[in-house]
Amino acid sequence: MLNYRRVIEFSSRVHTYLLSLYVFFALLFLLSVYLPVSASFFGMICTILSVLSWTMVLEGAWIVLASIHITILGRVVCFKPVLLTVLRLLAMAAVSALLDMLRMVIVDGLSIGV
Repeated sequence: MLNYRRVIEFSSRVHTYLLSLYVFFALLFLLSVYLPVSASFFGMICTILSVLSWTMVLEGAWIVLASIHITILGRVVCFKPVLLTVLRLLAMAAVSALLDMLRMVIVDGLSIGV
């Protein structure tokens, strides 16, 4: 069980690194909005952000399910990895929503009224 808990902690660290990578590419996305870049570069950044977000969600689901599994089998509650995973996923969702709102304003513009 100790090795299983170590794997969960390592996976939690990997999840943190994925969030850092996601924030880096989000900053590249913001810079590509203001600086002239090719359409293929912008598309590549959007694809990488999509792949990273799905990877983070799947990794987070694995951490939560593994923590529940070890809680049932070992009768030891692994609360810290679950809490940190949920916080990281909320941070990713907030960054994603911010980027999507920014993209909508840049592409569609602002309109007042109906």
